Amino acid sequence: MANQEWSKLIREHPIRNGLDTCYNSLKIFYETKGISYSAETLTQLNSEDLQNVILDLLLALQQLRVSRLLRSGNKTLLANLFTLASVVASGNFDFNHVKLLVTAVITKKPDEEIWAQVYHAVTMGSLVNSSERRVDTDPVLKEELEQTYVDVPRFHDAFFEKIPHLESTSQAILERCYEGPNPWFHSTAACKLDVGIVTLFKALLHWSQVLIPGELKSNSKNDCQTGAWFDIGKYVREVFATQDIRCFVLVFTLCGSLMCVWEFDCFGGIALMQFDINKDGLRFVSTMFGFLWMDEKDLGFDLTFIPFNDGRCIEIIRNGIPECIVINKFMGRLSCIVGQVTTCWKAYPEGDLSTIFIIKDSIQKELDIIKAFNYKVKSLLSNRIYRRIIVCNYGQNIYKVSLCVALFAVFESCIQGHKLLLKAGIFHRDILINNIMINEDGSSPLGFLIDLNLAIKGKTGIRAFMAIGVLRGRQHFFEHDLESFFWVLFWICVYYNGLNEERSVPEFDKWNVVGMSELARLKSGTILDEDLFIETLIQYCTPYYKPLIS
Repeated sequence: MANQEWSKLIREHPIRNGLDTCYNSLKIFYETKGISYSAETLTQLNSEDLQNVILDLLLALQQLRVSRLLRSGNKTLLANLFTLASVVASGNFDFNHVKLLVTAVITKKPDEEIWAQVYHAVTMGSLVNSSERRVDTDPVLKEELEQTYVDVPRFHDAFFEKIPHLESTSQAILERCYEGPNPWFHSTAACKLDVGIVTLFKALLHWSQVLIPGELKSNSKNDCQTGAWFDIGKYVREVFATQDIRCFVLVFTLCGSLMCVWEFDCFGGIALMQFDINKDGLRFVSTMFGFLWMDEKDLGFDLTFIPFNDGRCIEIIRNGIPECIVINKFMGRLSCIVGQVTTCWKAYPEGDLSTIFIIKDSIQKELDIIKAFNYKVKSLLSNRIYRRIIVCNYGQNIYKVSLCVALFAVFESCIQGHKLLLKAGIFHRDILINNIMINEDGSSPLGFLIDLNLAIKGKTGIRAFMAIGVLRGRQHFFEHDLESFFWVLFWICVYYNGLNEERSVPEFDKWNVVGMSELARLKSGTILDEDLFIETLIQYCTPYYKPLIS
């Protein structure tokens, strides 16, 4: 799983005395306030003092090199720490989101637990509070949750029928639950805590160990797109972002006494017909025990990845000869529940560290959900198609260009390549920052395009790089790809300050979470007036790329 790489990085970059300055300043701060130095006395601090303590801690964590290597979703932990610090500095934040982190640091917990609490803090606290989080992410999730289909026939059989002895064991347990003067079962108590099935109890600290998320609501009316569905959508995003070999995720909701089981992959969610656990206790017991007895394949893990020393590998056959390809690094995956899902890893042949491979997995499919009550289009079911490509000589991402002045030459060669593809009858349709590569081995930098998955179908990619016309629902033409090149250039100049320094910019971070129509208006406002656009560039462009502004 992804947490193996996480743990390995933490072991290779221990904190040691990296937080000593923070510890000492905190002790002095506590002494000046006449308060004993302990986690229990945090609540005695006023809001301003508490804000300063948290900011000092976040600043100290940013100085640790491993924060640049660990990832939280599609960003480094460092970038998310910057975002969290800006929220804390605003004074409008929920201390509960960072309380466990501060406690872990003050009590000098093991490194892995401290970084797990950092991950939890940036995940839950990077937006001002839970209600704002819902408002900011709602446009994207609302669009993604439109690809959900409920009351799917034989859903339960597909996932639970093959588990040996499940029905007989569940029946026996259900009968035990009803025994005695106070039955364990048949309760309508209000439940408001989120639940889930994890690998270990301690694993609750990190999404990479969550096997099956769950959501509890006290009212059955919350079993809807704006209620429990919204929450499980957030959970699935986190699971996909942190578990790089997860192909699908099973989720359950329990709203009042109505339970529903979901399966999410990159094409949305499907669910069985909800049932009342008070009227169908056997179904409830068999579902929960089924979850516990499922193997990794049934839980959605890709078993072609196998343990290898302290890491993972895959096995292939090339020219009739078996080979072991060792995974070196997880490179990235788009965090979403609907959309193009391409997952990439850096790897090398066993025993040959000098040869670099890139493993790229992608999924395609056509949906078949007949008889689902909210499924509007009748189509036939076809299996998901999983594709794996292993390539070498891949170059590197365009934002890693060694000289800022070389950026224009890279874009020029990429646009020429796009033109050649178009002449050959291939329309890319997915110009984004991770699909533009650079090779600097020669005398001059050469850019090239990758990932032609969307050249076959008329879908679009990541919204931050989409052309305004596409965001407004217009047909995708070649000029829209040219506009996407412009937005990639803009994004690089705003977000990257040199080779290894990525930052967070709240003004534009929201481009990835607002709805299509609102983003079209935001982008139009950014470029509508030339003077205003130049002012925006001057204000937000990083020092590294400022020389490009003439």
